[in-house]
Amino acid sequence: MAWYPFDMYEVRMFVLVNTSMSPFNGQPQDPVDVSFVIVTPSNFDWNYRIKETYGDTAVAPGVYSITVEIKRQFNVYTALVFAGIWAVTVSIGYIGSCAVIWKRRAADNPVIYISALFAVPGFRNTLPGSPPYGCIFDILCTYFAIAVVLSFLVLVSVAYMKKAA
Repeated sequence: MAWYPFDMYEVRMFVLVNTSMSPFNGQPQDPVDVSFVIVTPSNFDWNYRIKETYGDTAVAPGVYSITVEIKRQFNVYTALVFAGIWAVTVSIGYIGSCAVIWKRRAADNPVIYISALFAVPGFRNTLPGSPPYGCIFDILCTYFAIAVVLSFLVLVSVAYMKKAA
């Protein structure tokens, strides 16, 4: 989940299929051909691919080595959330810069920045698949957005209190 939304997982397994009921009943074990199909995945946000692993993995006849590859489907909503968080970051940064750095306007009420501070994590939590905090998505936009909004919240609050005094 660290690379959300570009995460991919691979699992390698050995599968043995034969016709006898038990290896201890004295009957010969005949290998059976096997094919794997995922009919109905429980989560449709993922692409599943099963491939037979070739090479020196053949342990015995009838023993198959397979690799199951699971990859997240690209979702446009994830890109829209990414763009939305950056839009909030840029707009709060611009409004705060106009008031504090360039002094083009009077300092706004800090409630704008407080609402943006609560809006960013709430908007981020609408991502499909509910990724944990700390994934690549957060590193590229969420943490930076929270830092920018929090910085301008403090700077504008100080400027707002100076104006009132």
